[in-house]
Formats: sequence, C-alpha cells, structure tokens
Amino acid sequence: MKLEDKERIRAIEEGFKAEGVVISEVGAWKNLLDPDGEKRKQNFDYVATRLALAEAVGAIDCVDIAGSYSPTVWYGPHPKNLSREFFRCDGGELPQADRPGEAEAREVLPGDDGLELARHGGALH
Repeated sequence: MKLEDKERIRAIEEGFKAEGVVISEVGAWKNLLDPDGEKRKQNFDYVATRLALAEAVGAIDCVDIAGSYSPTVWYGPHPKNLSREFFRCDGGELPQADRPGEAEAREVLPGDDGLELARHGGALH
C-alpha cells in the first residue's frame, strides 16, 4: 500500500475501527544496519514511510528487526551486533511517534542471543 493512497488508508482505518478491531502493527522488516551505506539509507527511508503508514491507519506500532552488520545475512550474527553502535542503530534517525503511546519496536532475533530492543518515543529501553 502506498502512503499517497489516502482514500484507501482512510477506508482501512475506518473499516477496522467500525468493527472494533485494533491494528496492532505495520511491519517494516528492513535492515537498518546494512553495511552498504546506500542500501541502509534506502532501508531507513522505507521504514520512515512505514512509520507514517502505521500512524495513518491508527496502528499501535511499526515493527522491524534490529538488523545486522552482516554483509551476507541481514538478520544474521556479526561481532558488532552486540556493540554500542548496534544498540544506538547509528544508521540514522527515524521520525518520532506523534501520538501518545505510539512506538516503533525492533526485534533482535534469537540468533542474536534473544535480546529485544524497543524504541518508545525515541528512548531505548
């Protein structure tokens, strides 16, 4: 779904709301730590668009995995994956949530020691 398709987005938000269904999340699923700088920028742009879509449809959050510094497997293990840089996600800044309670959440897969990383309103917890 394109963010520019405002009619469709409004219909989805209203349709789910009318049935009492809460949209829990919009998935982004891109590697925000890609070692290729251009690909990392493209991934950040995509995730920023998905964050905007989550807000537009009234979703509670936008979810992504934390990603990996691995050049071969975007969710795979890499020595830097548990570094300070990893937890800061130094690839760039995503837009902050505009609504109270809205958050962007990131998962660290079990292959990355089962840690979870969530960013709520810009603060790492």
